[in-house]
Amino acid sequence: MKLKMILALVLAIVLLAGCSSAPKKEESKPAASESSKEESSKKEETSSKTEVSEEEEDEEEPVEETPEEEAPEEEEEEEAEPQPEASDDGAEPVNDVYKLVGKDAPEDTLLILINEPDEAFLYATRVSDEFELTTLDRVMIIPRYEHSTIRLWTLKTEFSEDGETAMQVHDEMLYEIQDSTLETVMMTSVPRIEDSARYALEVLTPHGDSEYYFNFYGDDLPEIEYIQPAKG
Repeated sequence: MKLKMILALVLAIVLLAGCSSAPKKEESKPAASESSKEESSKKEETSSKTEVSEEEEDEEEPVEETPEEEAPEEEEEEEAEPQPEASDDGAEPVNDVYKLVGKDAPEDTLLILINEPDEAFLYATRVSDEFELTTLDRVMIIPRYEHSTIRLWTLKTEFSEDGETAMQVHDEMLYEIQDSTLETVMMTSVPRIEDSARYALEVLTPHGDSEYYFNFYGDDLPEIEYIQPAKG
């Protein structure tokens, strides 16, 4: 009997210990009251109203437009027409090839003759006019000024009425350049006869006229000849 009572006490103690060690359930938070819900909704409404009113105020405020400064109209730059290069005396444009070979020419030179030009010079120079060019008695004719007239003539001999004076006059015009440009370079062959000239070159320019007779020079033929205005 005593043993049964002891076992019953032990069992009761074990059960009490098990109940005390069991985890307590978390107490659920009480749901928000209706009054708190109403207060939060009112706060949201007031905040939204203030935002809307601020936006309306921003829209109502007139934005002052600053007047745009008108940019000054840029003056259209007119394309300058290329002006012809002035000559060494500042009077008129000068032939391009003349500027290369006429550095030592007299100031009043109207035309340059180059007798028997070498092959290197011929290769480097553009010839604009050519007349009956052969391998002998070659001559290059370079006018100084633009708008010059150049004529190549044959000559014939005429006598005065008394028959005592002989003179050479133009016979036939072989070639003519009526209006030279800044690139005019003429090449031809003109034989020089021992007794008297058979050919002549006439040059008419805005700065004077002249005439050149192709006289015989033999071995003393100059490489360059400068044709100047006729005197008198």
